[in-house]
Amino acid sequence: MNDMRVVFDSRNRRACADRALVLASLQIPHQLVDDDAGCALVVPAEYSARALDELRLYDQENPPQRPRKLKTVVYQNAVPGVVHTLSLFARSPGLLASPILARTGWLLAGSTVSWFALASGGEPLPR
Repeated sequence: MNDMRVVFDSRNRRACADRALVLASLQIPHQLVDDDAGCALVVPAEYSARALDELRLYDQENPPQRPRKLKTVVYQNAVPGVVHTLSLFARSPGLLASPILARTGWLLAGSTVSWFALASGGEPLPR
């Protein structure tokens, strides 16, 4: 078992670890060897042909995935809309004090009490 052959090498440790898992699942004896340049999978010479064939099949079944290009979101300028809305309030000073809006309680519309009151036709919350 002294004659060892390299069946895969890469600078990516995860790629080596994935292929080591393939060899382990097939009960092919192997070693994962790390160094500064990357890592390599070595197997005994009598298993090298089978290991190379299995790793070739693994690579065919699991092609490298290219990262998807992220969509670019173009944000619209909200300033014109905000200016227009504020100009509506500026031209209608009585809008906020309108008796119709005061009766519906729209200023309190964010609270649960007012939502119940609006939904029940102005009835107070039951205690």
